[in-house]
Amino acid sequence: MELKVWVEGVLRVVCGLSLSTSCQDVVIALAQAIGQTGRYTLTMKYRGNERTLVADDCPLQQLAQLGPLAAEVQFVLQRTGPTLSEDSHNSAIGRGLLPSRPSEPIKHKGPQKALTFNLGPSSLPRRSKQHKAVSSSPRSSPDPSSHSSDSEITSKEEVFWQILQHQSQLQDLELQIEALEKETVFLEQESSPADVFSLSPAFTEELADLEQQFRQNEVEMMYGDTWEEELQVETDLELARSKRLEEIYASIDEQNEDMKELRTQCTKLEQEVDLRIQRESSQMKDKQKNEALMSLTQKLQNRLQLGEELERMLSETQRELKEVMMRTTLCVLQEKQEIIKELNKELRQSNLQHFIHQAGGTPLSEQKNPLHLKDHLSTAVLQYSAAELIKLHRSPYDPLASPLLQHPDILYVPCQRYVHRGSRRIL
Repeated sequence: MELKVWVEGVLRVVCGLSLSTSCQDVVIALAQAIGQTGRYTLTMKYRGNERTLVADDCPLQQLAQLGPLAAEVQFVLQRTGPTLSEDSHNSAIGRGLLPSRPSEPIKHKGPQKALTFNLGPSSLPRRSKQHKAVSSSPRSSPDPSSHSSDSEITSKEEVFWQILQHQSQLQDLELQIEALEKETVFLEQESSPADVFSLSPAFTEELADLEQQFRQNEVEMMYGDTWEEELQVETDLELARSKRLEEIYASIDEQNEDMKELRTQCTKLEQEVDLRIQRESSQMKDKQKNEALMSLTQKLQNRLQLGEELERMLSETQRELKEVMMRTTLCVLQEKQEIIKELNKELRQSNLQHFIHQAGGTPLSEQKNPLHLKDHLSTAVLQYSAAELIKLHRSPYDPLASPLLQHPDILYVPCQRYVHRGSRRIL
């Protein structure tokens, strides 16, 4: 494991640590790394509050106790001064009470070498106002994951730092009491009762102060247990809140993913709807075009049928007209032939009468009529040539267009009767 420590404004990383690595080992390693001797203190800063660690404190254990709040903690190594052989108070006690050192050395009483860790004077630690008051300075390392209110955070920090202070004070007192007990046993073994009695006033006064401080610390420890329980409850709540917050963040991420998927699906559906609308519109247009085309086709078919019917009627009419014309032409030809026959017959009669007249003689009035009729008939027959008959056969019949029928002596009657004005006979 590793620990990040700020040394003179430079961040240094101490590697190869464990939970049991003491603060003194960390300070010695850093002092050897920077190559400077002197007296050093390792300070733990948390949200504007500072706490100086003692030699036996384990920094990684302190971080483990904080849990998720360990990211806001900073360790700073400070050089307090040059190396001293002994503290003044410790040297006086050592010269007066310890003429010879026992086989088991005492850690905080003996002189230190050049690269040592010094925690300050060996007197009892006292609580200062800096430890009690909550600093209003900004955080040394801001934590974006804190979501509780400022009042709750301040109360938790106060309780936590008070507990840490009491624990450090108790540890210091226990170490001092153990050292004093060992010194007392050693002095009792080495010194006579008279010497002990003669040296006891100062030692007794200091021991009384220590006992009084120890009792005060015990009372504070009683409250400290309660505070530790409350801190543990608050820590559990904080962990639960952090866990709940992580779950909320995870659910938010899942919901964001779901929203992205839904948006993608919505986009696809919109595209499909647009395509379907375009297809339907094109189908509607095609359908309208087909309907218009069908209506036009139906009209065209109706017109074609009507044209066919008209053509059929026209052809029938033409055929009937041709038949009527043929019948009319045949009738006219037959009538003409009959007229010619009648005229020939009358001509023969007229010739016969003329012959009789020449032979026997007749009245003058009767002679004039046959001759006059003969002249008119001969003229009409001569005018009605063969070309006129052919033209009459090929063209539609017009009874008034025939030069024979336009003769002033022949009257056309619609009932197929021809009357000669100069004759008595009616056909």
